[in-house]
Amino acid sequence: MARLRAVLFDLDNTLLDTAGVERRRWAHVVPLLRTAHPDLDEPTLAARYRSFSAGRLEVDLGLREHDEFRRDRLAYALEPWGRPTAPLVREYLTLSNALADTIVPLPGHDRTLQAARSAGLAVGILTNGPSAWQRRKLELTGIGDAVDAVAISAELGVAKPDPAAFHRACELLGVAPADTAMVGDSEPFDIAGARAAGLAIAISVQSAPLADVPPLLAA
Repeated sequence: MARLRAVLFDLDNTLLDTAGVERRRWAHVVPLLRTAHPDLDEPTLAARYRSFSAGRLEVDLGLREHDEFRRDRLAYALEPWGRPTAPLVREYLTLSNALADTIVPLPGHDRTLQAARSAGLAVGILTNGPSAWQRRKLELTGIGDAVDAVAISAELGVAKPDPAAFHRACELLGVAPADTAMVGDSEPFDIAGARAAGLAIAISVQSAPLADVPPLLAA
């Protein structure tokens, strides 16, 4: 393998503790929904909520409002117990937004980014999601200031695992895909997508802790 010139990091559950936000959100959302639907079954609700994906790609491409998707997901999740009222939807969105702002970086993110820079690599982020949502996370955590380029699917008009998303991110860094590594948590989106795009190496943080990434990049 030729010497790497750059590395792209996924954002959610790679550099940021998005799963932690989701746990906190769920702990608050269920009691809120029970105020209107006291007989709901939480496991069934959770399964329906997490399985809903209709329109998610359009959100990631910037073609649909994120709040519209979240309203549809909530309505689908609650369907066995009735439709959510407009006031309940507003409370749900307000609560979700407030909890989204509690996001924090994952331990070791700063050392990993610094190690990549110390190795002479350009560092970028490639993430799927709505522009305002992802930019807010970068602002709150300061990670946006720690990288050379940020590629967000809604701004690119193309989303992982499409190879074009990886190629556009490499263009922003001024490097070739064959000289670039990808680090992420999703096998189909980050790992398989990077391989299909011709990146030099794809590293899953599901199998290698974030702290172990720099030595793998230098190998």
